[in-house]
Amino acid sequence: MAVRIMIVEDEALIAMDLKNQLRQLGYKVEPVMSSGEEALKNIKKNPPDLLLSDISLSTGMDGIELMKQIRKFSDLPILFLTAHTREYINNKCGKNIADGCLFKPLRRGLLGQTIEEIFSNREKKVKG
Repeated sequence: MAVRIMIVEDEALIAMDLKNQLRQLGYKVEPVMSSGEEALKNIKKNPPDLLLSDISLSTGMDGIELMKQIRKFSDLPILFLTAHTREYINNKCGKNIADGCLFKPLRRGLLGQTIEEIFSNREKKVKG
């Protein structure tokens, strides 16, 4: 069964590019969410296998707040996509940590590699 990924991205061109890349890599892409609130509601109903979220969303809850809300009820793997610096992300996230972070502009080939690393690292933790 294909890994299901939810994208949270408010820029349509970026969302379309991510969706195409993920499908080419063999992942099943859930409907793209443009807000943190919309994503949170959908995750509670039907959680994906991985969440790929932009940190900065134009309205409402940003990606970091979305992650903090998800961490209250789930250990869902989260991969951030951002134009911010690593220092900014670390300061904003606090103890809540995403599983990975990719920086814009996204280099081809890095998306699939990063997702595989996230699942591999989680598997290693389970095996302990």
